[in-house]
Amino acid sequence: MAERRRMRLACADESILLYDSAKRSVWAKRGSKPRVLVTGSHKRVYLFGALTSNRRHLFRQYPKMNGHIFTAFLRQLKHRYGRLILLIDRAPWHRSKLVKTYLNENRSWLRVIYYPANAPEMNPVEECWRQMKNDVVGSTFHPTFQQLRNTLTRYLRTKRYKHNPFKYLRQ
Repeated sequence: MAERRRMRLACADESILLYDSAKRSVWAKRGSKPRVLVTGSHKRVYLFGALTSNRRHLFRQYPKMNGHIFTAFLRQLKHRYGRLILLIDRAPWHRSKLVKTYLNENRSWLRVIYYPANAPEMNPVEECWRQMKNDVVGSTFHPTFQQLRNTLTRYLRTKRYKHNPFKYLRQ
């Protein structure tokens, strides 16, 4: 008889990063007015991310956000982590017919629990997005969209988030 492997807890979320600099507090000489360069562009990077109960993480960039992309991200989660209990919010693409079908067909390795409505503070991935946006675009000018994407990729590959998902669920 095959041994049943335990399921791992994971929290997932999505975010959009605009190709522009976000204004943050900066040091400046008294009486001077700091200048922040902006692109004025409407380009975006769509990010999907997950943190697991053993404090590992997976972040991916995609060209858009929809049910097809979300199922592709779920396949990557399965490949990396195996059996999962996944906590997600109630974003429209999480509740699409395509995703519901995918979840029903993959119940052997994936269980989904939805966060309560309007409770982003329960999701540790939200804190990852906050830190990433502050570090990557906070008062920083990226001359090209590709440079922003490269900086983002480098940041997400090297940054080690140590958030404990269980701590967030106790709130």
